[in-house]
Amino acid sequence: MRLASIARSFTSGIALAAGLALSSCDGSSLLGVSATTITDVAQARALWEERAPREYSFVFELSCFCPDLRPVVVLVRDGVVRDVRHADDLTPIPRESSYSYPSIEGIFRIVEQARTGAAFSVSAEFDAVYGYPRVVSVDPWEGIADDGWGYAVSKVTRR
Repeated sequence: MRLASIARSFTSGIALAAGLALSSCDGSSLLGVSATTITDVAQARALWEERAPREYSFVFELSCFCPDLRPVVVLVRDGVVRDVRHADDLTPIPRESSYSYPSIEGIFRIVEQARTGAAFSVSAEFDAVYGYPRVVSVDPWEGIADDGWGYAVSKVTRR
């Protein structure tokens, strides 16, 4: 069932956010904050696929009614998450936990799965220049309080 798949993605996202912190190195900034956003996932994904660097990092924040969530920095090389650190102190996330943090490509898959699945409500905003997801919000079930979750992506940096 698609709802179960969305729930698994959500659970993976929680595990991911519990330890994901993106290390901010001296790499050049991939983008600044765009003045506009786009909401079409296919258009955004096409932009990202065209403009994504081979190696990049970003700050990832999960928002939900979950304890002890901290923003993380995610380092991605060739589409694979290579390192995850807490954003506030750059302590590494243990490798056995870091596998559950998504790359930007992974966030696209989660958004697409939620939109085609049984989620009650899905919204996403993408950077208008580079196409990466800036804000994602999912409410899996209508009428159930505190079941929703969201992602925020910031400080996308070419490495």
